[in-house]
Amino acid sequence: MKNRLAMPVWVALLLVLGLVSPGATPAAQAAVIPVTDLTVEVSRLEVTYGWNEPVRTTVRFCTPDAASAGDTFTLRLPSVLGQWPDSLRLTHPDGTPTYDVTISGSPAVATFRLTADGADVSNLCSTAYFGGASGGSPTGRYPLDYVLNGTQTVSAGTLTVIPQVYPVPTTSYKQGWFNAQADQCRIGTENCMTWRFVTKVGPGGTVVIDDPAGDNWRWSCDMMTDTYRDHEVVTYQGGNRTAVGGYSSGAVASLVTAYSCTPTHVHLEFNTASLTGDQSLTVTLTASAVTPGGQGGVTYTNRAQMGVGGPAEQHETQIASTWVGGASTGDRVRITKGDVAGEAADTEATAAQLPTGATTLAFVVTNAGTNPLRDVSVADRLVSGTGRVDALTCDFSPLGGPATGTRWEGPMAPGAEVRCTASLSQ
Repeated sequence: MKNRLAMPVWVALLLVLGLVSPGATPAAQAAVIPVTDLTVEVSRLEVTYGWNEPVRTTVRFCTPDAASAGDTFTLRLPSVLGQWPDSLRLTHPDGTPTYDVTISGSPAVATFRLTADGADVSNLCSTAYFGGASGGSPTGRYPLDYVLNGTQTVSAGTLTVIPQVYPVPTTSYKQGWFNAQADQCRIGTENCMTWRFVTKVGPGGTVVIDDPAGDNWRWSCDMMTDTYRDHEVVTYQGGNRTAVGGYSSGAVASLVTAYSCTPTHVHLEFNTASLTGDQSLTVTLTASAVTPGGQGGVTYTNRAQMGVGGPAEQHETQIASTWVGGASTGDRVRITKGDVAGEAADTEATAAQLPTGATTLAFVVTNAGTNPLRDVSVADRLVSGTGRVDALTCDFSPLGGPATGTRWEGPMAPGAEVRCTASLSQ
């Protein structure tokens, strides 16, 4: 008579993974999660009007153990900020997702949905990172209020929007920014960043820019014409800034004396002898990322040479995409189960056949959480079908415990494994 190994293994997996039979009662509707220990921080409390500056939000919270997979909580975001990412994911250290987050609406609302893996973690605490940007709000002071589940307000301070300030550039410099703050080259790579050169006022007879592309970005030459025109002459007078662009002024466009562009290199030369002592030349260049930045945290570096009325000087600047995502901590145990021959089954249909009606089971118990475990106890039982599991024993000696037995006081460090065996017979 042939007996199956899989029945005890299969039933145990049903319990661990929460699988249900076709005739099972439908799952209850998702509930609202009353998260605890919620705090919110932002990366800056002052922005300049109209400059579309990034502001990173950091949210920390803990999830009650009673929460179930699919349960959600919401966080209404402050309306003074905008250009939020559409989605992000929080993960456990082993890479499994704990929360999936979507952001939508006006004012924007972030919806945090607990995953099955997240619900399997005890004492789950998480940190989420995502960026917004200052928009067109007038100068003034704005409360940065985040509203949990529509009722509880958590303040991250007050955002001050200051007037635009344009200091006279007495030295030449270079700057960069992302063209879409909500994405920052994380998904869309085409024409996703801008680099701008600004000369000192009264730049002299010539300006020469020689700019190789960086390791993970390339020039968007299709955004530039054969005679490059995306530059401006800016006049600074009485604390004001007046710009005349090359697109609209033939006199400004004619300053270009040499231009070449390939994806890996841009070269530009300008005759700036006509510029006065209160005028500066600005040159704006568009570029694309080589590959999507994913969750972000990617730094793009521009190293170029610019000669302004004299010898070339090295100019370097960087922009970094905000990391959009998060991390969770908590207690979690992972168990793998089969026999000593490596046979196992996730369903009865894939069960291994046991000609002798018996085998030795082999378990691996892993601390898949982020905290040490104590008072470790291992047990096994048959929940349906026929058969008998005997002689369960575990080897705790690699962790400093006994070589046999089913209990140990610990500690069992994160990532540590315990191997156990038992006899299965009909």
